[in-house]
Amino acid sequence: MNNTLNISNNNFYDQSCIIKEINEKSTLISLEDIFSELEEIRSELNPQSELYNAIKDLQEELHIKNEGKIKSTIQKYAKEFSIPFFANVASSTLMEYIKNFL
Repeated sequence: MNNTLNISNNNFYDQSCIIKEINEKSTLISLEDIFSELEEIRSELNPQSELYNAIKDLQEELHIKNEGKIKSTIQKYAKEFSIPFFANVASSTLMEYIKNFL
C-alpha cells in the first residue's frame, strides 16, 4: 500500500515536525477465534435456548468451513444473533463477522 503526504504552502519553525499515523485494521478474521468465542458464549447459555442452538449450528458450519452454509445458518438465526444479550457479550469482531452475512 502506497501512502502519500503532500504539504504545500506551509512554513515550519522551531523544530516543528509532521507526524502521520496510519492505522490499518486487519481484514483477516480467524475462524478458529470466532469458533472459540462462540464456544465461550455457548457455555454460559441454557442448552434449551434458541441462541444456544443457533451458536451450536453455526459452530458446526464453521468447523467444516462451508461459507455458503455459514451464511445460511446466520441468516436462519438472524433473530437470535440480533438480541441485545448476544450483542452485549459478543466481541465487535464477532458481531462484524455475523453482520457481513446478514
